[in-house]
Amino acid sequence: MVIAERRYTVADLERLRVGSRLRYELVEGEVLVSPSPSINHQRVSRRLMVDFDRTLSSLGIGEVFAAPLDINLGIDTVGQPDLVVVLADRAEILDQGAGVGVPSVVVEILSPSSRRTDAVTKRAAYVRAGVPEYWLVDAEECLVVVQSEPIGDEYRRATIFQRTEMAVSATIPGLTADLAAVFAGIDPS
Repeated sequence: MVIAERRYTVADLERLRVGSRLRYELVEGEVLVSPSPSINHQRVSRRLMVDFDRTLSSLGIGEVFAAPLDINLGIDTVGQPDLVVVLADRAEILDQGAGVGVPSVVVEILSPSSRRTDAVTKRAAYVRAGVPEYWLVDAEECLVVVQSEPIGDEYRRATIFQRTEMAVSATIPGLTADLAAVFAGIDPS
């Protein structure tokens, strides 16, 4: 949900957050407010995080973080993706609990209230910032779209994985998610 018509900055965002328990994000100058996620959203997020953490830790190549964690992509974009993967070669972006720079992978889990924002607005900001890989997870349809190779305003590659498949990272060897387990107990709409 958009709350204003003018372009905001990171400083404006920080002022809005003071004393608030709401989840504010700034995407290309537009302030977004997100409601609390659904139970299925939280289940999917937790399961993906466990899969990612297990792999990244065992390979010793990076870390995964869950929202809320700010990813500062410039003067007018601060997102809080559902999950963020930061590989060791980008570890310098982590600064006192907030990311300042481009993470290795961003994951957004669609909610009824966030479908357009995650699939269009945030995706556009991530591709323009050069995020190498973007996972768009649809908990209602039980599928994952892994997008990679950002060029200009588009990702050149997109692979769709269904609920019975193993989702595979396009940029991180060994990073996978067993979607049968991730979507277990969730009935597709």
